[in-house]
Amino acid sequence: MKLSKQFTRREKVLLIILALLLLFAVYFLAVHRPVTEALDRIRTESETISSDLVVLEAKHQRMEQMQKELDEILAQPNVAEIPTYDNLQQVMDFLNTVLRSASEYSLSFQNLSQPEDGSILRRTTQMAFVSPSYEGAQDMVTQLQNCPYRCQLSDISIAPAAADGQSQDTAAALTDGPVEVSVTVTFFEKLS
Repeated sequence: MKLSKQFTRREKVLLIILALLLLFAVYFLAVHRPVTEALDRIRTESETISSDLVVLEAKHQRMEQMQKELDEILAQPNVAEIPTYDNLQQVMDFLNTVLRSASEYSLSFQNLSQPEDGSILRRTTQMAFVSPSYEGAQDMVTQLQNCPYRCQLSDISIAPAAADGQSQDTAAALTDGPVEVSVTVTFFEKLS
C-alpha cells in the first residue's frame, strides 16, 4: 500500500509559506537573536571599558603630576627626612646646635600625638629664647626651618627683650638690642 497524495496548488503554497516561516524562526532563534544579544553585550562592555579607560587616564595623569612634584621636591637642596620613632636625642642635639648663640632659652615638650591613620607621630616643642640681636634670632629661626628632620614652625613671635623690667615696643628697640622669640616647632616621626 502506497500512500501518495498529490498536493493541490493551495497546499503547496501553504507548505512553502510554512517552510519559510520555519526557516525564519530557526534563523531568528539560532542566528539573529544571539548575534543581537552579543552585540548589545559588546556595546555595554565597550562603554564600561571606555569609562574605565577615562578613569585610568585621569589616575595616570594624576600619578604623573604627583611624580613630577616628588621629583621637584627631591631636587630641592634641603629636603628634610621623616625619621623613625623616638628621634628625640637627634632633635635635642639639633636644638642644642641652633640655640648655642641664645643668651637664655626654655623648651617645653608636649606628649606625642598620633593622627587617626596612625602612621606619623607629632612631637610638639614650645621654645622661647633670647637672642642678642634681631639678625641672630632670624638666623636661628631659619636654622629651625631648614632642620634636617621634617618639622613645622608655627606661632612665631619676635619682640624686643625687656630691659630692667620695662618693655620696649618700638621698631628701633627690635633692631638695636636683644629680642625675645617664641615659636612652636612640631617634629614629625614615622612608625617603623
